[in-house]
Amino acid sequence: PDLLGIEQEVAQAHMTLTEGTGEGSDYLGWLTLPTAAEAEFEMVIPYGKPTVDGIVNEGEYGCTYTMDRTTAAAWVGEVGDSFVVWHLAWDEGGLYYAGTINDSTPSWRDENGFWVGIDCLELAINPGRILKGSKAEGVFFSFGSMKDGSVVGYRHNFADGLVSDAITGVNTGHVEGTDSYTMEVYIPWSLVQIKENCTVGGKESIRLDATKWEATVGAQLGLLPCAIDSLDAHGRDIIAYKFNGTDFIAKDFIVATLASADGTVPEGITA
Repeated sequence: PDLLGIEQEVAQAHMTLTEGTGEGSDYLGWLTLPTAAEAEFEMVIPYGKPTVDGIVNEGEYGCTYTMDRTTAAAWVGEVGDSFVVWHLAWDEGGLYYAGTINDSTPSWRDENGFWVGIDCLELAINPGRILKGSKAEGVFFSFGSMKDGSVVGYRHNFADGLVSDAITGVNTGHVEGTDSYTMEVYIPWSLVQIKENCTVGGKESIRLDATKWEATVGAQLGLLPCAIDSLDAHGRDIIAYKFNGTDFIAKDFIVATLASADGTVPEGITA
């Protein structure tokens, strides 16, 4: 299905975003959050094979960081008390990511994949960091929760549409006694390492079938994590935010380097 209602407004807002102006530098997990004047973020994602069950167990992920009012800027609304604790890992087949979201007003996808509200986690991926133009936005995914515990996935910027059958996703629903839930997703590399004769990324496109990018220790990719949080169950009032200093054009994505299980990368390779 096409983006509907508020989703269209959020998609349009991607193109009119003003960068965050956070000051100072914080270190959260493996992620260094630089000042707005610095050129790019860097992160290392250790190899791992978490169990995709909606539960983040100790030791499953070697890359963990928090996106909140001190580290993030909103392009719709204000971050306020909203936050996401992100976790990342990878293996030969794909990228694992989980997000624990504090949210007292959850909204869900219906059985047809349409938004009942707008709550979702989003992740844009630039394999091999090949997209560098001023309009290239990478392969962009939105993930929403279903009430049965499954996850609906939608791909933007290339062959737009539902990819729920291609991903593995679980959400826990609200944890008793808290205002939070966890969504855990496994994204196969085949969804971003496009092999068909195709282009991706707005007006300044590039054929991804020519990149020969492979997920190996030392390989790099660009990442842009985002969160959208509806403040009521119907998505009438929303917050949409991302890390300070990042932007929707691929040159401003976080620079991520795939590492071995102990977090090391080959000598001479930096994020």
